[in-house]
Amino acid sequence: MIAKFFFGLSMAIGFFIGLSAIDYGTYTVTRVIDGDTIVVSSWRGEQKVRLLGVDTPETKDPSQPAQCYGKEATDYTTQLLLNQTVELRRDWSQSNKDKYNRLLRYVLLNDENVSYNIIVKGFGKEYTYDQPYMTQAVFKEAEHNAKRYKIGLWKFCNINN
Repeated sequence: MIAKFFFGLSMAIGFFIGLSAIDYGTYTVTRVIDGDTIVVSSWRGEQKVRLLGVDTPETKDPSQPAQCYGKEATDYTTQLLLNQTVELRRDWSQSNKDKYNRLLRYVLLNDENVSYNIIVKGFGKEYTYDQPYMTQAVFKEAEHNAKRYKIGLWKFCNINN
């Protein structure tokens, strides 16, 4: 009860000092754009969310064909998240939004970090947007292991990094 009070109080204070209304909270995933970008429904309408710490192969760039393992990554994220209730968490070491005006957030499904899950299963690689973030070391280790054991894109794609 006290925890709920302080959470509510912190949300109210955040609202009045100008924090994004979607810094934290639970939302329904209404669309998956690609392996690392989703759309959630909020009281403000639909919001695009870029998963922090992960980059999946491109599938939506009109100037180039889909990259190796892009369809698989998008299919995986769709199967995992579409119509699910997820928790969004902001990492205060990062910008609120990226250059495409997408919210930069950790996405949790059943208390598990989706970005980490994508990296571990080889559907994407660790990605640092503008500066180190809270879980960067853990994500880099997950990528190292996926490469080492040739999981997912590390088995099927020629990736130079």
